[in-house]
Amino acid sequence: MPTRRNEVKVGCYKALRLSKFLLKNTTGKADKSAWVYDNYIFYYVYFLINQNNNHYIGCTNNLKDRLKRHNNREVQATKCKGPWKLKSYFIFNNQHTAFEFEQYLKTGLGRNFMKNHNIWK
Repeated sequence: MPTRRNEVKVGCYKALRLSKFLLKNTTGKADKSAWVYDNYIFYYVYFLINQNNNHYIGCTNNLKDRLKRHNNREVQATKCKGPWKLKSYFIFNNQHTAFEFEQYLKTGLGRNFMKNHNIWK
């Protein structure tokens, strides 16, 4: 059980913040890739950067697997620009909100948000 669970405002969106928590995944195995907490599946909006300072913003519910797919050149948009490193990510418990936040980060206002919060320089 988490000792602390609350929603934090990220721009005009709410993200789920958890600290000191124990989670289990959907299969009950020790995979720890698609997390579930109280029947919530987490959705990640992530920010990748490579050695040439190219960046990529994406959304997934399995961050570890998605990063591996980016680096194995299985994603069309990033296959010629790897290897990628995870710079930062946001966690949401609602898929729709996560995809909206991803689209927001890809706009000019979203880029300003990332620059102001030292996510993207």
